[in-house]
Amino acid sequence: MKTAQPTLRSKLLRWLLVPLSVVLVIDVVGSYIAVRAVVENIYDGELAEIARELVLHVKAEGAQTGFDLSSDADRPSRGRSVSPTLRMRERRSASRRSRARSAAAR
Repeated sequence: MKTAQPTLRSKLLRWLLVPLSVVLVIDVVGSYIAVRAVVENIYDGELAEIARELVLHVKAEGAQTGFDLSSDADRPSRGRSVSPTLRMRERRSASRRSRARSAAAR
C-alpha cells in the first residue's frame, strides 16, 4: 500500500508555522520581562515619592511618633477610597494646570 505524500502546501505551512510559533513565544516572554521591569521601576519610584512626602509630615514626641497631617488628609476624599498615588497624581496635574493658566495669562 502506498502512503500519501504530504503536499507542498502542508510542507510549507509546517516549515513556516513552527519557527514563527517559536519566535512568537520568545517575543511574548521577552516583552513580558521587559515591561515588568519597567513597570516595577515606575511603581518603586512612585512609592519612594510617597515615602518622601510622608517623611516630611512625621513628628517625634518623646518615644512616640505620629503624623502631622492637615485636616483634609484625615477625612476621606469625597466619601470614596482613593489611593495615595492617585491623589498625588491629581495634585501634580492640578499644579501643572495652574502653572499653565498663569503662563497663558502673561
